[in-house]
Amino acid sequence: MRKPFSSVAIGLILLSTVVQPSLVLMVFRTSSLAAGLLFVLGLYICMFLALSAIGQKFQSLGAGALLIFVVTGVLMFQSAISALAHHDFDFERFSKTYLFLINFLLAAFSFVLLAQKVPKFQTNFAVRLVFYVLLLSSIAAILNFAPFSSGQKKPVFFFSEPSLFAVNFLPFLLYMTVTSNPKMKLLLLLLGYAIALLLENLTLIVGVTLIVGLELPLRRVLFLALITGLLIFLTNVNFDYYLSRLDFSSGTRNLSTLVYMSGWERAYLNFEATFGLGVGLQQFGIIGSRGEAMGILDALGMNNLNLLDGGAVAPKIIGEFGVLGVVILFAYLFYFAKSARWLRKISMGEVALQARPRVFFLSCFVMYSIDLFVRGSGYFTSSGFLFVASLMWIILLKQSNDFALKIPDATKTEP
Repeated sequence: MRKPFSSVAIGLILLSTVVQPSLVLMVFRTSSLAAGLLFVLGLYICMFLALSAIGQKFQSLGAGALLIFVVTGVLMFQSAISALAHHDFDFERFSKTYLFLINFLLAAFSFVLLAQKVPKFQTNFAVRLVFYVLLLSSIAAILNFAPFSSGQKKPVFFFSEPSLFAVNFLPFLLYMTVTSNPKMKLLLLLLGYAIALLLENLTLIVGVTLIVGLELPLRRVLFLALITGLLIFLTNVNFDYYLSRLDFSSGTRNLSTLVYMSGWERAYLNFEATFGLGVGLQQFGIIGSRGEAMGILDALGMNNLNLLDGGAVAPKIIGEFGVLGVVILFAYLFYFAKSARWLRKISMGEVALQARPRVFFLSCFVMYSIDLFVRGSGYFTSSGFLFVASLMWIILLKQSNDFALKIPDATKTEP
């Protein structure tokens, strides 16, 4: 029997996972998203321990513990080498991050184990609930309603800025697109473009365009392009904003572009200076050259703007982990292609829609590409948490019936 109360409760917990870090940042003016995320981590760990205490059985406990041990061990070893090589290694920052990382991984693993126990219909309800709440929050932002803002320039209800909203909204938009009928897909994607244009956010435009390319056949892409073009004409889009964001010349003075360029520039400089070793966990922006782009930001009065996060996650990974970081990114792109192919087959109706948790986790995995290569705020974010959870789902459960990247049997339908 379906229980509406438990479905709503699960949806609200998932919503808290997505909005809590940014909400705490805005209301309490914390320096990062980690403070709000700490509440989320504690929630999942406590839920897992409580269920274990009353006799609930979970799969893959040993494999999960081994995975966490290997990850933290490798990071400790790599950072120890960096500490020996650099006198300016920030031990306090590393120590705090390392302890936070352990809890981060434990909570993500707890989230995956708990997700196995959630019925498929409740998963679908929870994801849709979060999607519609985020959709309403974007409408509130368009109407300039920001009850939680404490002076942010362009808040989006729960979120301090449009790009932060975008990276959290996109996995849910992808899930909704994959699981909807063809007409609803077009409506959702058109709505995504409309929100992006009205919020003036390039990150969201790139994300929606990625979903279009992944999930729609060519004839529908052309139709959507025609409608979107009409929407652009009717909304009187400010093209100067987008052109300035896409100007990667040495003469650009757009702050967002300079931050992005600085991240990749410093990733290269760190990679070269450390001979591919990297500067170590959370040492990006502390060890190594600042680069020309950061010098321009300093001259514009924006000293150390996004110095520690690099504007996106991929340059931070390369700068901190060197060759290991490059290998991680190539591995991600490999599984990105496999995951995107599977989601596309589901979306096109070539195979029957089966496990909805699988669709959700793969949506989180695929859309983390935006954090990696377009706009990210470091490792410890809501989207980062869902990505790590999806990665654990792939690694730990790929042999089970709940997860497989192979294309499922089209004759089987979802219960």
